[in-house]
Amino acid sequence: MKLRDIVLAGMVAFGGSGCGSSRVIYKNSSDVASRLKPNEFVVPNDVFNAYVNEAGGTGIKQDFSFVGGVYISNPRNLWGLDDKLEELGYSSQESDTYKAMFEREGVIIINEKSLVEGTFESNLRHERVHKLLNDLPDEEYDHLIDVAKRMLGRKYTVKQAYDGGHITSEIFDLWKKMGEENKELDVVFSSDLRQIEKEACFINSEEFWTYLDQGSFIPRTEMYLRDEFPRAYEIFQKVQGQID
Repeated sequence: MKLRDIVLAGMVAFGGSGCGSSRVIYKNSSDVASRLKPNEFVVPNDVFNAYVNEAGGTGIKQDFSFVGGVYISNPRNLWGLDDKLEELGYSSQESDTYKAMFEREGVIIINEKSLVEGTFESNLRHERVHKLLNDLPDEEYDHLIDVAKRMLGRKYTVKQAYDGGHITSEIFDLWKKMGEENKELDVVFSSDLRQIEKEACFINSEEFWTYLDQGSFIPRTEMYLRDEFPRAYEIFQKVQGQID
């Protein structure tokens, strides 16, 4: 029996033990279960929050409810997770099940809150991109990380953007009328991402590729990537072609 099946069965078994029926309903709804592959799980918000706090290792309790999911590429020993979960009212058997899940390499964990907020599919895709990136040959992965670092913080002028075909003549004319055709623009720009997500791209360059996949940057960001870093763009397209 795969770990996913153990957790699914375990959540059903614990349904009458005071855990709360919503945890069972969310975990076993047919539409959600059918979308999950082996090593992909949906866990309650309080369990997710306890894991992220423990994995962070800062000793400072924070609310990570805004985080939709995680891909565990480098598992850590979660010595204090059992105590945190038992404080939340989970049995030792439940705690052991969750801990085994969180300490396994290659696992995707989705916050149950995303089912309520309607972000389940986007969060699942985001974490699957992380997994596919980590599954790349080392040389290809390293190339993507290097290119992301070079893209982030890079600037070019309005005229260079126009000459490269990255902005329309109408947009260029507007800048030109203001006398700002030589104004510098960020190559990587987004009005959609929250500040914490923008900062994440600089801290972990993998995030650049996940947000690019979900269309978080303006079109000229991808155009620049395609023109200036064709090999990285080809690898990125290969990754996108494997997402389901």
